Parts: sequence; C-alpha cells; structure tokens
Amino acid sequence: MELILNGKHAQGVPANVSTPAFFQCPICEKEKTNSIPKKELTDRAFLPIGVHFHADFGFYKKQSVRGFECFLLVSEAVTGYKWAFCRRSKHPPINLLLWFVRQLRDRLGVTFAVLRTDGGGELWGCHELRNRLLQEGQCIVEPTGAYNSAANGIV
Repeated sequence: MELILNGKHAQGVPANVSTPAFFQCPICEKEKTNSIPKKELTDRAFLPIGVHFHADFGFYKKQSVRGFECFLLVSEAVTGYKWAFCRRSKHPPINLLLWFVRQLRDRLGVTFAVLRTDGGGELWGCHELRNRLLQEGQCIVEPTGAYNSAANGIV
C-alpha cells in the first residue's frame, strides 16, 4: 500500500501519506476463504512439470474499484505457480483460457495436457469451453466432484 501511495502510482494522493502499521485491504478481508484444504489430494510424485493444471473461475461479493466482478485462477500442479486474471464479465473465459494455453505452449514450451476444474463450477458446466479446449487446445478437461473444492484445492 505504501508503494502505491508514495510511489505516485495513484493520482490525486497527497505526498507522504502514511499508512497504519497494520494495514489490511478491505476487499481482501471480505474475500477470504472459509477454510483451506487439509492435504493434497493429487499425487504429484510422477507428474512432469507443465502437463497438469488446475483452474477456478470465481466471483467477488463486491465489484472492485476498476469494475472487476470475477477472476480466473490457473495453477500448475507440480510447482504450484499461479496466474490470476481479473474479469469484468461473468461469462466463462473461453478465449482467455485458449489464449493462455497457446501462450504457455509457444513461449514456455510446456505440454498443458490436462486442466482440472470444479465439477459443479462454471468452467466445467460450459460445454463450449470443453469442446474448444479439446478441439483447438488438445487439452483434456478433468472435473472434480461437484462443489468439492478440496479436490481442486491447489487453486
């Protein structure tokens, strides 16, 4: 927060604004999850890096200052590296996911063969997304159990 305020990243803020010693973003506080998974449910011992990914498409309870209403979170299963994309539209991010798969394959040289999503979530329920990922992305979409966040707990 101090870097944003004093680093002139925000317009109209007076110079040398001080932040409290313990500052917590109100949006981050409201969006905290109720619980985190107790253990990993995916055996990653024999998975090569860049093959298996997890994704979740979630919605904020309140619209952000910049108009974001939802987010797409993608995580690599072995390393746990995460990519987050804020979205203004609540429609499933089909083109964004296809672009993301192409970018990882072209720029990083990863395989990206399996995408795990929540079985009861918006990504799995979108037939167009599954079909286009299979056709264009040649990627298998693997669902978890409906509303079983622990099985997709890496994201």
